[in-house]
This record gives sequence, C-alpha cells and structure tokens, in this order.
Amino acid sequence: MAPQQSPTLRRRRLGHELRELREQAGLTLDQAAARLEDFSAAKISRIETAKVGARPRDVEDLLTLYGVQDAQHRKNLITLTREARQRGWWEQFTDAMAPSQELYIGLEAEAILIRMFSSQAISGIFQTAAYAREVLKMIWTSEPPEQIERRVKLRMARQEILERQDAPQIRCILEEDVLQRPVGGYEVLHEQLRRLAELAESPNVSIRVLPHSIGAHPAIDGPFWMVDFAQPDPSVVHVEYRTGGIYIEQEEEVKIYSDIFMRLEDAAMSSEQSLTLIKTLSGESAH
Repeated sequence: MAPQQSPTLRRRRLGHELRELREQAGLTLDQAAARLEDFSAAKISRIETAKVGARPRDVEDLLTLYGVQDAQHRKNLITLTREARQRGWWEQFTDAMAPSQELYIGLEAEAILIRMFSSQAISGIFQTAAYAREVLKMIWTSEPPEQIERRVKLRMARQEILERQDAPQIRCILEEDVLQRPVGGYEVLHEQLRRLAELAESPNVSIRVLPHSIGAHPAIDGPFWMVDFAQPDPSVVHVEYRTGGIYIEQEEEVKIYSDIFMRLEDAAMSSEQSLTLIKTLSGESAH
C-alpha cells in the first residue's frame, strides 16, 4: 500500500476550518444557511462535522459569505476540498465494516502515532488471519462464512500500514490475560503470539504487557485507541462497541485518555520483559 493522504482526515480538517471561519464571521448555522441558496443549517453542520463531503462550489460560496478574500487561502481550502472527495482504499470494503469503523480506518491511514489498550483480544492491526477469523466469527455469529472472509481480508489489508515507508509509531498495551486466551485453540494462539513477537521487534512498534497481578488499573472499564497526526490536526480517541464506536476530540477529554495511557505504561512490564513473556507463551525460546 503506497503512502497516501487520507480523504477522511482532509474532510475533518476542512470541516474544522469552515466552522472556525463561520464563527469568526459571527454567524450561526441558521444565519449562514439563510444567506445562501440551496443551503440548510443541517447541510452546513454535516460539512463542518465531516458527515458528508463538500463540493468545491459549496465551499466557494461559504468562503465568500464568511468574507475570506485572500486568494491563496481560498485556493488552499478548495484544494483541501478536492482531496477530501477522493476515495480511500478501504471504500472497496464498505460491505464489511460499520460506518464508525470506516471513519477509524480513514484516520488510521494517516496517523503518525497510534496508542492502543487491549483487554479482550490481540489488537486487530496485529492479528493473524486465523486469529482474526475466530474473533470475527464470535462477533458476527449470524453472518455466512464468505462475509466473515471479507472482514478478515479488510483486517489484513489494514496491516499494510505497518510495512509502509512512513509507517506510524505504534505503542500497544495488552492485558496479560489476552496472551493466554486460546482464541481458536492453542495452535492458533501460538501462531498469533509468534506474530506478535515478530512485530514487537520492529523499530516502530512497542508492545507491553499489563500484568494481571496489578489488579485494578485506570482502564479497567475497557479498551481504547488514540490516533495522533502531524500538525495541525488534533488527536482523536476511539472507543469501540459492538455496533459502532464513539470519537472523542475535545482537548481536555483527549488529555484524560493520554494520562490514562501514560499510567498504564508506568504499570506495564518493560518491552523486553513483555517480549520474553510473549515468546515463552508462544512455545518459543526467549533467546
């Protein structure tokens, strides 16, 4: 997979900029919509929250209304609009993911740092096909095998970002119990642990184990993912649930999760200790 700009991230950046320009112009959504033909407050809101893509003509009209006269600024935002309308590679898998997952994959595609805490299973971006298949079969119990395979194929395609020239840094914390849960049986688990050990030795990947001996910990209420981007895009926290997920972007709320992750790292085994444990549990020598 070649490095690419994420249209998802571009759409969100465009929405943030347009909202800031509207607020600087002193206009509410209703006031802005009332001054433009073929616009509604709901349409402007969907553009600002990246729920829909915007047409270059729509953005031109909004910029004029907001009093943006600088030619280079207008050109930059129109270019951003066109980039945001491109298709991401993951759109070929829309039949195999929920809308919230599509959003996450679009953000993941341009991350410079991904921080993950996993408490029930190995993180999807690290899963082998066999392990992923067993997890997905348990989640989507009513789906036929061919649909499960589509989901597995998508999960494997996501992992190509690990091999990119501009691969993101990944810091993962796993609860110790995850390493011993025989998903698909011990043969599948041991293959998965060997894959995990291989990834842990990559220069851009840190995998650390949170020992069950510590008892309660700051993320005992569940797993989460944090995605960081190059400036000026703000970090995003993703909390997933069975039928979707929520995205947290407010700076003070993101900081709470950043602090939680820091405390988890303080409590976790070192990378070296974690790798030794993973290799031992996989049946391989740690040396």
